[in-house]
Amino acid sequence: MIEPVTQPDIDQRVLELYDEYCHGGIDRREFLRRAGAVVGGLAMAQALLPRYARAQTISFTKTHRLSTGKLGVTGFCWGGSTVNFLAVTLGADLQAGAPFYGAAAETAGVPKIKAPLLLHYAETDPRVNEMWPAFEAALKAAGRPYQAYVYPGTQHGFHNNSTPRYHEASAKLAWERTVAFFRANLA
Repeated sequence: MIEPVTQPDIDQRVLELYDEYCHGGIDRREFLRRAGAVVGGLAMAQALLPRYARAQTISFTKTHRLSTGKLGVTGFCWGGSTVNFLAVTLGADLQAGAPFYGAAAETAGVPKIKAPLLLHYAETDPRVNEMWPAFEAALKAAGRPYQAYVYPGTQHGFHNNSTPRYHEASAKLAWERTVAFFRANLA
């Protein structure tokens, strides 16, 4: 059996290129061209692409027997940004939000946030992390409840087990924190 490629096996420059590709800065062809130049081949670049067929599919309803009727949201990357957006947009209709490495909400909208937030950040994620100081200052100024964690040795996407950026220990810890957070705020 061939061992899978893991995060430490990949040159940091390729991870940065992949982040640029994922967020629309370059197209797939440019990503592969530039990654190939960095590592001398396409195999490393191809290894970064998610394996969506391995992802778990979860059925959603509004009528789940365990529902308390309270609304909590979590999301990853773009979905994490959506959590921050929903925290502002929904105000008191949202009871808890747990974004994973999502872009910060606009600071002008932060006073509209009513739900507590549990924010998860990768250590190496410059595009997202550069937004954090202003977002945190706005949360503090508005007196909004939040907890934020930065996971050492991680890249943007560390919770996605379909890519080599996956960091199992951090992903498990972040998920345990998220489940406990939702239990405390949505019971």
